[in-house]
Amino acid sequence: YLRFFQSANRLSEYQLKYLTNPDGVNHVAWGILDTTVEPHQGVCAFRFIRLKDDSEVAESAITVLDRYQGQGLSKVAFSVLNILAAELGVRRFRHHVLYQNSVVNKSLDKLGVISSYVESGVHIKETPVFDSAKQMSDHPQLKGLRKTMMFVQQKLKQ
Repeated sequence: YLRFFQSANRLSEYQLKYLTNPDGVNHVAWGILDTTVEPHQGVCAFRFIRLKDDSEVAESAITVLDRYQGQGLSKVAFSVLNILAAELGVRRFRHHVLYQNSVVNKSLDKLGVISSYVESGVHIKETPVFDSAKQMSDHPQLKGLRKTMMFVQQKLKQ
């Protein structure tokens, strides 16, 4: 409910097709696997989808399985999303979050929100896309994310 704003036990055929066919430019999707278990298990999915009417803005989403939350995976995912989005010319992420989803709303507030409004019980917030940890240095609230971004940048270079 908190992700799709409605109760759903299953994705529709349209949703499943839409979410599993990224093109790598306008719709980018990645995931994180837990390789310490057999078979390997997907534990985090993250994506951004560029807006049709403004190519510099993309909606982003990160989902982490409950038992893996609080381990920094969303910081890793958000760092990767930033790097990929910046390479593709995306400058801002737009987030739609239910008003009552206080955990995500508080998390987004730590990412340098540049605009925010509420529409029909949904917070619509925009955060800047950072192409590097160095670019985050002007934002003291991004200290934790900056360290993760530095780590991710080093790993992507390897």
